[in-house]
Amino acid sequence: MEQPGTGRGQLYCTACAFWGRLNPTLGVCRRHAPCPVEGDAAVAHWSETRADQGCGDGEPGAGRAAMISCGACIYWMRPGAGGLLAPTDFVDQPRAWWQQAGYCARHAPRPGHEPGARRVWLATHASDACGEGVARPA
Repeated sequence: MEQPGTGRGQLYCTACAFWGRLNPTLGVCRRHAPCPVEGDAAVAHWSETRADQGCGDGEPGAGRAAMISCGACIYWMRPGAGGLLAPTDFVDQPRAWWQQAGYCARHAPRPGHEPGARRVWLATHASDACGEGVARPA
């Protein structure tokens, strides 16, 4: 296997098209779209990684430019009255954030071990992005 960051094999996060830099040594991995989870309304949070970490799912690139924003993605839904989400509580985001929020429905719920378990799609902001997004047709 070649060294991380070379474009083959494992790739350093800092060189990955799906890594969203927060500071020189820390960022978030946006390679995958969020999957449905058990429970009630929830907000997607991408995993934090260090610049010197890496994986085999990365692709060389220049950050978010390679990704489609949630608001422009075919998998993003804004159900409810007027297309606005109206959670019972605002989970961990302010009310203003929810005005530009929708659900990422890229992945179907996976079967679980409990009968009748309820799975929910995670909320994302229109400006979020991931490596599995597909642009809506014009």
